[in-house]
Amino acid sequence: MVAHDEIGGLLPIKRTIRVLDVNNQPFREQEEPSNKRVRPLARVTSLANLISPVRNGAVRRFGQTIQSFTLRGDHRSPASAQKSFSRSTVPTPTKRRSSVLWSEMLDISMKESLTTREIKRQEAIYELSRGEQDLIEDLKLARKAYHDPMLKLSIMSEEELTHIFGDLDAYIPLHEDLLARIGEATKPDGTVEQIGHILVNWLPGLNAYKGYCSNQLAAKALLDQKKQDPRKGESECQYYIDKLGYLDEKQKDPRIEASKVQLCHGELKIKSGHKLYIFLFQDILVLTRLVKRNERHSYQVYRQPIPVQELVLEDLQDGDVRMGGPFRGAFGNSDKAKNIFRVRFQDPCPGQSHTLQANDVFHKQQ
Repeated sequence: MVAHDEIGGLLPIKRTIRVLDVNNQPFREQEEPSNKRVRPLARVTSLANLISPVRNGAVRRFGQTIQSFTLRGDHRSPASAQKSFSRSTVPTPTKRRSSVLWSEMLDISMKESLTTREIKRQEAIYELSRGEQDLIEDLKLARKAYHDPMLKLSIMSEEELTHIFGDLDAYIPLHEDLLARIGEATKPDGTVEQIGHILVNWLPGLNAYKGYCSNQLAAKALLDQKKQDPRKGESECQYYIDKLGYLDEKQKDPRIEASKVQLCHGELKIKSGHKLYIFLFQDILVLTRLVKRNERHSYQVYRQPIPVQELVLEDLQDGDVRMGGPFRGAFGNSDKAKNIFRVRFQDPCPGQSHTLQANDVFHKQQ
């Protein structure tokens, strides 16, 4: 699930949204607990400088996005209202991968038969192999989460995307080839005797990156230019609006069709355990179910969309709500929900509220 952030070209908006913490306590940033070795991703810093990391949370910056809607005063000019909007900046959590040392997977007798120097050598080869695996995953993610959607939404042309991403179709097989060669050279006991000839024969393939590396300044300038173009946000926004389906004419709200900015979207669970796909447009929150009809996917609107000026967001503490699902009650207290919040109408008369669950605490906070 990918949650998209605020898109450039936000129009002046006059509204107020209430954001509640049911225990009247401010949100606190929490550090990710970890008792494992972690290895920072430094393999693709060049790509990371051009594209922001994708996050798999469905509520990325959901709270900050809603709070940032409040614009004081109804008599301001559009120019001053535009200036009063400031995007909340939240530090991006560093992507972390668990890392296990090669020597930790060795049999004790095998480990005792190797010298300290040889263990260090094998560790370096293993680290190279793991690094190639990580890089392949990152390149595939860049293509799936950024390159292909921007091409499909006509946000950028194929030529422009090549300027920014280079030739992903060439880079991925290149690193898969090295990984395969190392795998073939790895003996059943996990050791690699000779690797020098593998690298000597493979390194010339890195010439595939020459065009990408020499084009970084131009690529950064192009990306900055595109980020300032409001049409890119409108294109993505209209793409999802066209895929909405309605079970009841009362669900249709003119604010949906008029939306020019999609602040975030993604998949969340509701109290019954089912999954909903959520869209937060500039003026309205829409909950949907992903359905497939005639081999085509669409988003069937679920319940009544909630206008932003009537939207209340409540933070819920872990364990306050029990979530449903196919295994509910089978494991004692395991069905006590974590990372939950509630959205509802400000006016209780409609009687509509939705308890939503994020993947983890970090996605909920962001």
